[in-house]
Amino acid sequence: GVGQMFWNDEPSCTASLLDTRDEHNNALGPAYLLTAAHCVFEEQESDPTGGLSITFNYFHDTPNAYKTYSINRTVWKDYQQADLAILELDATLSTLLADGINPLRMASEWPRITANVLVVGIPGDLQESALRLAACAQEPTGGTLVEDARAYLATVKNRCKEIRPGSSGSPVLDRNSGQILSVLTTTTYGAKSDEKCFEDAPCEVRRGQPVFSSDTHYAHPVDHLASCFSNGVFNSTATACAPYTTFKVTDTTWPTQYVAMPEDVNSPPPVLLVDFTLSTAFYRFKTV
Repeated sequence: GVGQMFWNDEPSCTASLLDTRDEHNNALGPAYLLTAAHCVFEEQESDPTGGLSITFNYFHDTPNAYKTYSINRTVWKDYQQADLAILELDATLSTLLADGINPLRMASEWPRITANVLVVGIPGDLQESALRLAACAQEPTGGTLVEDARAYLATVKNRCKEIRPGSSGSPVLDRNSGQILSVLTTTTYGAKSDEKCFEDAPCEVRRGQPVFSSDTHYAHPVDHLASCFSNGVFNSTATACAPYTTFKVTDTTWPTQYVAMPEDVNSPPPVLLVDFTLSTAFYRFKTV
């Protein structure tokens, strides 16, 4: 149920086949994949259907057993509050079950304490790169995860071995039930502490202070996504997977402003003055 995604025949990320069978164990709808949103974000914006596929049974010593399916479309993605995406295959779940591909269920909740987990994925840049399993512990990040312009409030982390580029989208499984607890999305592997909080070097912000944790991998819980399926079909009207409401920013004034850096620790902080009006009562902002 875990496979290698390809974009125009080039290896991309890892993805999981979701078990969306109903309470009577009937597979009624299309086959759906769970992965990280950044794995399809740029490609899908330019070409929403072409070039994407997934290969299961991706073991390095049994290439004759590979089974490849085309990805039809991205049905949902969240690249604002998380880094998650659900894709629809150009095949039904019953077809994949008949082909011997075993789907994975998403857990209805994730432990808020340290838990034993398994990460199954296809890390690149390793000898005999293919499906690999790693065992470790998962725990809540305990702070806001910041990476470049993105900030995530609810993430978990682990320090499993051999997580590399290509591991994005890998399922983090409960070691006892085998259900998906979270999806791996980013890591500090190979990053330096002086790069913290920038791209490929995420940091944990606690009480306003950034903390860099080396060789640490971050994932997004998926317990809220099970409610997005009804009778084996993705339901975009479900609360958890409804499109985000957007708001208009009006009456903006963007004067040209020059801000001097503080001369010393006692200097007042720089201030930018921008007037605007929103079509909603509340907003959240982040200083960078």
